[in-house]
Amino acid sequence: MGSPASTMSMDLHFFLAANMSPDALGLWLALGSLLLLVVGVGLLLFFEWIREKLFGPRQTLKDVKKEIKLQDISEITEGLCRFQGKIQSIGPPLVSPWGQKACVYYHLEVFRRFFRKFTDYKNRTSAWESVWGPSSEAHDTKRQSFTVSNGAGKIEIDLGSTGDIGKSSAYNTQIRGFREFETEVLEGAVNWPKLKSYLQEHTGSLIRATGRFEKWMCSKLRPLDEMEAHINEVPLPDNDKELFLCRERVLEQGEVIEVFGHARREKGKLVVGSGKWPLTVRR
Repeated sequence: MGSPASTMSMDLHFFLAANMSPDALGLWLALGSLLLLVVGVGLLLFFEWIREKLFGPRQTLKDVKKEIKLQDISEITEGLCRFQGKIQSIGPPLVSPWGQKACVYYHLEVFRRFFRKFTDYKNRTSAWESVWGPSSEAHDTKRQSFTVSNGAGKIEIDLGSTGDIGKSSAYNTQIRGFREFETEVLEGAVNWPKLKSYLQEHTGSLIRATGRFEKWMCSKLRPLDEMEAHINEVPLPDNDKELFLCRERVLEQGEVIEVFGHARREKGKLVVGSGKWPLTVRR
């Protein structure tokens, strides 16, 4: 048997349901939902007020950067810092695979061209458009620690071990404003052997086999596409040759950058990297 309180609540529920019109019952339910929403929002605001009183207002990365003034490298101590200087590699610099740039960081992505059809309101083919694939066919990222120097001294920068550090602010390292180069490569062009060699090096046999299967399927489906294009009087683009887009981002040797990060002491020297806040490198 239920408790007297639960029994009374059920009796009240059945009484209201039996003695109220559907419109009135709907109004009461709407008012009850609104009351619950107001109470919930009020509780959230109350707990946020308590948190702010105990720990202070919330800060964003932008707020923190504004509080840290630009420093000379000789003035940097352990903790948050912000400074400017010129990139110098520690040892031989990296060489970007596509642009052959001397750098301390690069990220190369290769995208393949595909064709898609636009249709009109009667679902007839009205146009063709070439688009780059949503994901890269191959990609490569390398980085190395480096120093930033100016007239006041130099300090080491640790980029960490994240992936494409310029892609998203979710990573512990962010690079803003780095140089980006894009090149379109058509199958059979002068730079095609270089790209083909790169793709063979950075994709497995399964991916290459998948690519051959896709090309074989395209050759079988092409007559159907040509028939559809002829019926709708839309010329089919020439898709006999592959077209790729090479997109390379680099942080070059000798560039002047601004660095925001957390300085820590390692083996008797200061190294700047990510801490509570991400390391930010901006050209």
